[in-house]
Amino acid sequence: MTVDAALAAVGHLVGLGAPLRAGDIPKIERRVGFQLPSELAAFYIRANGTTTHTPAENGWTRLWMAEEWKAVRTLGYGALYSNVGDAAVIADYSLESWWYAVSSAGAVHIVDGLHPSRVVAETFLDFVRMIVQDEEGIYPCDQKAG
Repeated sequence: MTVDAALAAVGHLVGLGAPLRAGDIPKIERRVGFQLPSELAAFYIRANGTTTHTPAENGWTRLWMAEEWKAVRTLGYGALYSNVGDAAVIADYSLESWWYAVSSAGAVHIVDGLHPSRVVAETFLDFVRMIVQDEEGIYPCDQKAG
């Protein structure tokens, strides 16, 4: 999936946030402590997250506006997420029932407060595709879509 295709797919489901300016990216990178994966930065320069959650049949996920991003370690689960503590939480499912965080390597992890983190997508664009298609892989191991 390309950035354009991801924007079109998500934009067809929900409102998109106002674009970031290219000059905002270095500020965000300093705040999160790592260089953003290029596709994540390219998406957010065009749309700063989503204005609400996608419909339930499309992942019920909200892509957070960049100013909302925070480190996984700030969620308060201690050692459970020490391996991804510096990853940036960028999205949530159903009013923060669980979160999705992107690591400096670009992989998107699920963080649910109950289980160790798990990679749900190798890239942000794969994650967006999975949301739009409501793939089971975006859910915690003991949850299923539907």
